[in-house]
Amino acid sequence: MNRFLSIAFLLTPFFGFSQCSVSLGDDIVQCNGNPFTLEPVYSGGIGQDSLRIVYDATQGQSGLVGASQVYIHSGIQTVPFGPWEYVIGNWGLNDGVGQMTSLGNNLWSITLNVEDYYGYPGGTNVIGLWMIFRNGDGSASGRDNNGNDIFLETSNNNASTFGGVSATDIAGGTGSFSWSTGAQTTTINVTQSGSYTVTYTDGLGCVSTDEIQVTFGSGNVQVNLGPDMSLCDGESITLDAGSGFSSYDWSSGASTQTLVVTEPGDYAVTVTDQAGCTGIDLINIQTGTSPVADFEYNAVVGTTVSFTDIGSGATTIYWDFNGDGNTDATSAEGASVEYDFGSESVFGVVMIAENGCGADTSSQNVLVQDVGIEELKSKLGFSAYPNPVNEQVSFGFSNQSALIQTFAMMDVQGRVIFSKSNIVGTKAIVDLSSFIPGTYLLKVETSEGIIYERILKQ
Repeated sequence: MNRFLSIAFLLTPFFGFSQCSVSLGDDIVQCNGNPFTLEPVYSGGIGQDSLRIVYDATQGQSGLVGASQVYIHSGIQTVPFGPWEYVIGNWGLNDGVGQMTSLGNNLWSITLNVEDYYGYPGGTNVIGLWMIFRNGDGSASGRDNNGNDIFLETSNNNASTFGGVSATDIAGGTGSFSWSTGAQTTTINVTQSGSYTVTYTDGLGCVSTDEIQVTFGSGNVQVNLGPDMSLCDGESITLDAGSGFSSYDWSSGASTQTLVVTEPGDYAVTVTDQAGCTGIDLINIQTGTSPVADFEYNAVVGTTVSFTDIGSGATTIYWDFNGDGNTDATSAEGASVEYDFGSESVFGVVMIAENGCGADTSSQNVLVQDVGIEELKSKLGFSAYPNPVNEQVSFGFSNQSALIQTFAMMDVQGRVIFSKSNIVGTKAIVDLSSFIPGTYLLKVETSEGIIYERILKQ
């Protein structure tokens, strides 16, 4: 039987008013995409212990799904299986008595101090609460699965046979929080974009709500103006911050995607994407000058000659040792390279010095003469075997006074492929099993001088 229908409705007793507030701050754009914690700032009064009741309008026999307002009509039970007593609520009146707070998703809550709310005398034995729910004008209601009044047994850890109602005891003075996510903690961890609402109820039952919009960016905004550059006389450089951003802010005051630079200096750009996230990059433009090509050379041993850049301003130097128009080696400004010409003759050596502002060429005829490697080999008793070789070649000296200091395997352009130093002894082994077939140059530095030996890898 629906006991509620036989109970006269009572007016709400007078309670004191309190002021409370809760704020989540301004809307947030999380540009780095990392989760973060929402923590409200709140203030409110301290009250007695209270009870927070949550009602799910989708449960039981309910006409309140999608309702814009929900009220609770309730009373206490003081004897086992007893009727409604000290009833609070005015059916059909939209007067705020028993009005609940929406948590979203058809969830509604109310927080109350049981003794003050129902106004029963001190010392009354309260077994539980009777309740039903309605909309603002009383035209729709919510009851349990069988259409009966709902009973919450507060004397038994707020147990109820109806799953659409739950209750939580709240210690006096702590207040309570209810989030649109369903959480009831002071803070929540936010991982995705959306609108988040928190409802704060202080210890005196005062309710305050705030909402915040959170937008997650896709990650840190990346903008790249490229490496530092040189500005050559009479030229200009166009800096490009990239497309797809909602705004551009250059240190020069420009607001375009690209910037034409005609003077050296530091230039910075700040870009903003559609989510409001920003990225920044800085580039230094230096005064550039054309390079000057010049070189000197010295015989090393045999038909190997060392060449050294003595020009200025080059970032890359290209060497053509036999004048055939092909690049035989490259080097940096001021560096040296060695080249074995393989025979005695006069070779036209061409050097091209290059940087971002242009290129310059220097050429010299170089006389290459063997400087006596064979005499040194004979003196030290040098040998390398087997040669030709498939896998390992052994080399060393019969003269025990000659010690190997370092050795290296180079290709015919003089580029070092393998080297080893701090050798102890007069013999060593080189593994050529991983080398491609061809001619290589073994360079051995000894206590008596430097020896070169051609090695044929089969």
